[in-house]
Amino acid sequence: MFLVIKAELIEKVSNLEESDLFSLEFLYSLIWYGYLIGVFFFAVSVYFLVRFRVKGGTGIFYLFACYVLFGFAVVATAYGYYQHVEYFGLLVMDLFPLPYIASQVSRIFYFEELTGILLQYFVSYVARLLFKWNVSMMIVAVADFFLFAFTVETFIQRRKYLVPFGVASAAIVVYLALFWDPLINWATVMILSLVTYCILAYFSIRAMRLAEKKSYKYGFGLIASSNILLSLFFVFMAVDRLTGRWTPFLFLAWTILFLSSLFTFVGYTMPPWFKKLFGET
Repeated sequence: MFLVIKAELIEKVSNLEESDLFSLEFLYSLIWYGYLIGVFFFAVSVYFLVRFRVKGGTGIFYLFACYVLFGFAVVATAYGYYQHVEYFGLLVMDLFPLPYIASQVSRIFYFEELTGILLQYFVSYVARLLFKWNVSMMIVAVADFFLFAFTVETFIQRRKYLVPFGVASAAIVVYLALFWDPLINWATVMILSLVTYCILAYFSIRAMRLAEKKSYKYGFGLIASSNILLSLFFVFMAVDRLTGRWTPFLFLAWTILFLSSLFTFVGYTMPPWFKKLFGET
C-alpha cells in the first residue's frame, strides 16, 4: 500500500518546479487555516450541545452532530494536506517512517508473524485513507445525512425520507472505504452534498416567503444563502483541481465553508443582536 503512495510521490517530485514549491508553501499555510476553521465548527457544536441539553429538540441535536462531523472533516482534510507536505520532504530525504513505526509497534505487541503483518497493513490502510482524503469524504457523507435529517425535522416533518437517504449515505461511506479513485470519490460525495444543500435551500426560501417578521425572513434567507455558498465551495474545489491543484481557489473554498457555517448558525439561532437590526426583541 505504501509502495503505491511512494510511487505516486516520486513521480510528482521528479516534476517539481518552482511554482510547485510555492504551492507547497501555500498549502502549509492552508493547513493552519483549516485547523482554525475546524476549531470554529467544534465551538459552534458545543453551543448547540448546550442548547440541546437545556431546551431539547431533535433539530438542534442534528445540527450539533452536523457541526461536529464537519469539524472532524475539516481537521482530517487539513491533516491530509500536512501529510502531503511532510511526505514530499521525507521523500527528498529518502525516508518513509510509517512502515518502520508499524514494524516497531508490531514487535512490542508481537504474538505471531501474522499479527505484525496485519498491524502494518492496518496502519498503511489508515494512512492511505487520510492521504487520499477518503476519511474526510466519508465524514462529509455522514454529516450530509444529519443535515438532511435537520431539514426533515424542521421543514418536511416526514421521517420516512430519512431511511433512503441514510442508506445512500451509508453506501457511499462503504464505497469510500474500498475505492481510491479521487475523481470518482469526489464526484460521488459532491452529488450527495449538492442534493442535500439544494433541498435545505429550497425549504428555507419557501419558509422565508411565508415568514411575517423580518428577522425570520432574513434568518431563513441566511440559511438558504449558506447552502448556496456550500455549493460554491465544491465549485472552487473543482476549479482548484482543474487549474493545477493547491491554488488560491482552495483558500477561497475554505473561506466560503466558514462563511456558510456562520450564516447557518446566525440564521438558525437568531441572536438578540440580529433581531435588534430589525427593531425586534
